[in-house]
Amino acid sequence: MCHTRASNLKVTPEVGDVLRTQKRAPIVKLVEDTTPGVHDTLIAACDRWRYSELGVKGYHESCTDNCWDALAALASCIEADDEIKEGLEGFQAALGGRVPDPFNLFMNIPVTKLKDEGVGARGAVSFEAPVTKPGDYVVFEALRDLVMVWSACPQDVLTINGKNPVDAHYEVLE
Repeated sequence: MCHTRASNLKVTPEVGDVLRTQKRAPIVKLVEDTTPGVHDTLIAACDRWRYSELGVKGYHESCTDNCWDALAALASCIEADDEIKEGLEGFQAALGGRVPDPFNLFMNIPVTKLKDEGVGARGAVSFEAPVTKPGDYVVFEALRDLVMVWSACPQDVLTINGKNPVDAHYEVLE
């Protein structure tokens, strides 16, 4: 997301904006958004360390685990193309177990200005309840061959899902 923010010169992509890879190559274009347009590009995917930081004892589902589980399942299904399978299997090791910066669709993480103290970025972020409603959706146009991983955020400690995570659905259109 940091490369997308730098290219688009904005914190949150809007309809018509292109999301970019870490090598700044166009990957998808946001072509429709029926939500109020509140999405997050700043916050890292949750993981076991984040939940520990929030006081959770023991295992808690996370977007990081969901990402790696989905890629492992995809790699196990691929039989014909060894190069793709090896790439998926080596991706986690190459990133040291971290997931790329996520585009947190529907997540309400406002950035607020602390006070006017001259030049420079001085602000705060907070985790707020969603402003979307059931049935809201976004549509992306793939600009190249890609693998997208979607995770229905399992966060139930903070208010970002109204403390009530729900399923997310996707559809691949031709």
